[in-house]
Amino acid sequence: MSEKELDYLHISLNDYKRLSVSKDYQEKTILAYVHDKIAGRLPLVGVGSVANQEDVKNVLNDAELVAAGQALLHDLNWGQKILKNQPTEDLQALKDNPRHQMADGLFGFVKTFRMDDH
Repeated sequence: MSEKELDYLHISLNDYKRLSVSKDYQEKTILAYVHDKIAGRLPLVGVGSVANQEDVKNVLNDAELVAAGQALLHDLNWGQKILKNQPTEDLQALKDNPRHQMADGLFGFVKTFRMDDH
């Protein structure tokens, strides 16, 4: 992959704090290992359970860019809140609310959560 002409590398780990299952690579996160390996040759996009300002700062320790999915689906103003250092919704509390579950897939979630609010 290092010989490919990539604009960036985007890795989704479900949780940016995820550690390797291999005991030899548990000193730091998978994201940190990848960031060290690519050594600035291309931008790394970190993603996975990014819910608040602290998560964004933590991801940016080991990546050049941050991607967010669920947080934006739950709150369309999430990005602005992050940039303005405003509090964001508790993503876990929202996930625990049966109305906000993604049981019917992504479109079902969007239809139920976003479209019913308008």
